[in-house]
Amino acid sequence: MAATRQLLISETRDLLVRSGFCASEPMDPWTAVFDLVARRDDQLLIIKTYTNVDRLNAEGAGELRALAATLRAAPLVIGLKSSRSELEDGVLYIRQSVPIMTLGTLSDHLLEGVPPFIYAGPGGKYVDMDGETLAKTRLERGLSLSELAEAAGVSRRSVQMYEQGMATQVETAFRLEQFLGIPLVRALDPFSASEELDIRRTAISDLQDIEQDVFGRLEDLGYRVQPTIGCPFNALSSTDSYVFLTGVKAGRPDLNTKVRARVIAQISRVTEQDGVLIIEKEVELTSISGTPVIARQELDKLDDPDEVLRIIQERGGRSC
Repeated sequence: MAATRQLLISETRDLLVRSGFCASEPMDPWTAVFDLVARRDDQLLIIKTYTNVDRLNAEGAGELRALAATLRAAPLVIGLKSSRSELEDGVLYIRQSVPIMTLGTLSDHLLEGVPPFIYAGPGGKYVDMDGETLAKTRLERGLSLSELAEAAGVSRRSVQMYEQGMATQVETAFRLEQFLGIPLVRALDPFSASEELDIRRTAISDLQDIEQDVFGRLEDLGYRVQPTIGCPFNALSSTDSYVFLTGVKAGRPDLNTKVRARVIAQISRVTEQDGVLIIEKEVELTSISGTPVIARQELDKLDDPDEVLRIIQERGGRSC
């Protein structure tokens, strides 16, 4: 088992690759909103790792959810422990609306096809019970609510709530399954993504001058711009049908620019989304380390969002 965060990131990436995912190289583990991006077929994951999951705060979780929602991906945290105890294998934890699991749980799910069935909640561990099957079986067998309640060791009202879909404590679900002789507990999908676009936007007025100029220009062209924090790219720019990772560089390209461009290109390939680096000063380069480049002055001359897309795709391209 991983003892450090860097090792945990490495082991997580190795597991994803063995499971058939195309995975990015790790981001900077101390500053990035996410550590890994991984894709397998239509499943895209935005992953963060912590040795202690209590380090996941509301701001970081909001950024993680926002990126995942915009990229139509699932956010996921891999952790070892909380301040109170070690995380348990086979249990799904939820914090700040982000699913959390151990590397062992992820391995069982991806390599063995065994999803988690238990999730941790206030007051204990719970399962997702098939309330419709519970109610149907009770009626078919002529059982009363009181009889099921007595078998499960709960109240009649609780049984009614279980039939309506309320979460059930593990021990209660086990007693009901034993009494009826049928499976009632449903597997959990740790990669399910909310349909609601949960985005925390950074106010454009809080950004650097070059970012304000570029993002304002993109918005004038009809793009929605979602600034990011702690990412190798500065924003996600999108229309209803198109998203591209948007990096912004003040001044001229330098050595750090090449590193950022390489990371953006790598993430673009994994996510199957285009990326671009918009540079403040005029440059002759059309790409850096695989990432398309557009000079700020060139962007000013464009008046059609499709033209931006055409330039990005002509100068870049993605594959995995």
